[in-house]
Amino acid sequence: MFLMSDSEVFREVDEDYRRERMMAFWKRYGTAFLAAAVLVMLAASGFNYMTARAEQRKEADTAQFEALLSGIQTGSEQESIAALAAYAATAKPVEATLAMLTEASLRQRGGNITAAAQVYHQIADGEQQALR
Repeated sequence: MFLMSDSEVFREVDEDYRRERMMAFWKRYGTAFLAAAVLVMLAASGFNYMTARAEQRKEADTAQFEALLSGIQTGSEQESIAALAAYAATAKPVEATLAMLTEASLRQRGGNITAAAQVYHQIADGEQQALR
């Protein structure tokens, strides 16, 4: 027969007591911990999805603006001005301002100083959508 010392008996009883407390704790709060973990994972996934979508939109806006800029050729300034004005009317403020600066430059290059000055005034006043 195997005899245990007093310290071994106390240690075994202590381990059983801890195990029972942990099981009771898990039964009581385990579902809440799992739900919290799932919520954290869903929130992180949602944040990553929204970040990726915003990045895709920015890339699409940049590609559209680059296409407008690459389409500017001597002799077709009026078409480019119309395309830039249409883009500026729907773009976000930063992209709209860049489009308006390019539009004003084309108007100035075409000899329409008054129209170029109006566009510059719009930019200065922060009125990207006006006079379109």
